[in-house]
Amino acid sequence: MNPKNEDKIFSEIQDFLETLIPDLAQLASVSFFNLTEDIKKRVEGLKRLNPSTMERLIKTAWNLEEKHCSEYSLEEAIKWIKLNKPSEATGGILLKMSPSDKDIVLHHCFIDKDQNPLLDGKHPHRIVYTREISEDLSRQFGEKDMLVFK
Repeated sequence: MNPKNEDKIFSEIQDFLETLIPDLAQLASVSFFNLTEDIKKRVEGLKRLNPSTMERLIKTAWNLEEKHCSEYSLEEAIKWIKLNKPSEATGGILLKMSPSDKDIVLHHCFIDKDQNPLLDGKHPHRIVYTREISEDLSRQFGEKDMLVFK
């Protein structure tokens, strides 16, 4: 694909996403497959894109990273937060979602000084799909579904 066309399409996707999902906090409930199908129906010219290119553009627009692994550790969680923490963030969050069919779903994001999640697409957000969490991470969660890192 021509880089100029990709930039134009990226811009169209970004504009479209802002109208489709104005609050990116809803991202956790959005299926990329359903979103991709909806985008194909609504935005002129996207029918030429293959699904992997479209998914990459959507993730880039949202500053979203996905990780698939067999086990996720506390060390990995802390490392990601340290490497990606924006200057305006006062901390990071790791949220454990109810397991899907096979995987445990973890959401990393950052919080501002008022403890609000920074989910505006300008700040890094990571979703981890893992079969297991390590013993040290499991101990940290205990009976809770969220960890806050300061």
